[in-house]
Amino acid sequence: MAEQKRCQHVLKHFNHFLELKPLRTTGEPPIDGRRKHTNRPHKMSQQTRELLLRSVGSLKGRKYSLKDYNRVYLPENMNAKKLLALFLTKQPHIEMCYETFRQIFVSEFNIAFGYPRTETCCWCDEQKAKITELDRKIAAEKSDDKKVKLDEEGRKLETEKTLHLKRADWFYELKRRTKTEAIKSSTVEAIAIDFGKISLLQI
Repeated sequence: MAEQKRCQHVLKHFNHFLELKPLRTTGEPPIDGRRKHTNRPHKMSQQTRELLLRSVGSLKGRKYSLKDYNRVYLPENMNAKKLLALFLTKQPHIEMCYETFRQIFVSEFNIAFGYPRTETCCWCDEQKAKITELDRKIAAEKSDDKKVKLDEEGRKLETEKTLHLKRADWFYELKRRTKTEAIKSSTVEAIAIDFGKISLLQI
């Protein structure tokens, strides 16, 4: 009896499937419409989206990279959550979650926070070139004695590079702490000077 009811149930749904209009007219089954409904009451309106795009697009940043000239760098004390808070402050009638803002921010803009350190240090580029050339020499060298000397030179370059990067990290950490202290205190002032474009004159 249970098997008969199950067969009748399957047959009923199969007959209903055969009666579908697209199948009768085109010979093809209809497109699955599950999870493709259009009644989304919380969907962002096109007006809100355009307002968000204009707001974020109007931000003034700096461009450092020659490889990716379209990338804009905002101050390191900013982030996506702060940008969303500023937008909602200016537009209090709009409700938007962080995930929705983040998806639009990542897909529509090429914005980063802070500064591209790896593209502003000539010493790092020079050191990397030395290490690459040294690796090439080691691979081509047949003498074991010369390979040992080259390995020692390579370890020395790696040590200098590690020390340099640690000093750079310490500098940026000190800069962040000093900047934060200067913002909170009225008796502390922080001054940062960029010597990147200063040319030394021989007298």
